[in-house]
Amino acid sequence: MSDITLGLPPLHKAKHLPRNLMNREQIARLLHQPNLSTAEGFRDRCIFELLYSSGLRGGELCRLTPYDLDLQGRVVRIVLGKGRKDRQVPVGKVAAQFLQEYVKQVRPVLLKKKRNPDGSLFLISTNTLRRRFQKHRDAAHLGDIYTVHSLRHSCATEMLRGGASVRHVQELLGHSSIDTTQDYTRVVIDDLQKSHNRTAPGNRRQEAAFIPFNRQTAAWRQEKRRRRKG
Repeated sequence: MSDITLGLPPLHKAKHLPRNLMNREQIARLLHQPNLSTAEGFRDRCIFELLYSSGLRGGELCRLTPYDLDLQGRVVRIVLGKGRKDRQVPVGKVAAQFLQEYVKQVRPVLLKKKRNPDGSLFLISTNTLRRRFQKHRDAAHLGDIYTVHSLRHSCATEMLRGGASVRHVQELLGHSSIDTTQDYTRVVIDDLQKSHNRTAPGNRRQEAAFIPFNRQTAAWRQEKRRRRKG
């Protein structure tokens, strides 16, 4: 007996669409949960704005230092991200405004509360970040399927919906392979399919508008005779 599967390429795991994407309405609800009159609340809002604007991983955000910010150029430097690769990512206007205010007014307040500050920008660990996110997520009455990583997924998807190239999104997210980034395009195509089904004129017309082809009609017979005579 021989194994007929010898020589066949290895099977790949089935790829699933990201299921924890947040839409714009959910993002807005989350962003408005932190209390901006407190230092912790302002920091949380700043964090969420940056994650949604630049697609950072939670670990990358927690490792940021003030020296990684270029607020004038609206760029953040990610040092030793996943795969030990450095990269620079742009920051949106709103996120940059929150960052500027945070660095000048809020971070000094948080530093005074810290016994042994580690020099990081947000003075927060990944575990604390996760708990803070869950607190605001639950207050916004969002499902527990949403995590800190949902903001990264949503950033990438919104950029593709807005017309960004897959290559640019790959650079932003720091993916080593473009295949990983292309998973997000499947979400966009799925959205396009749903939108087409709902809005395209050919789909909004009644099915009764369809007329099947009938070879027995008089017009068909006349056309057939004309061709024979020709």
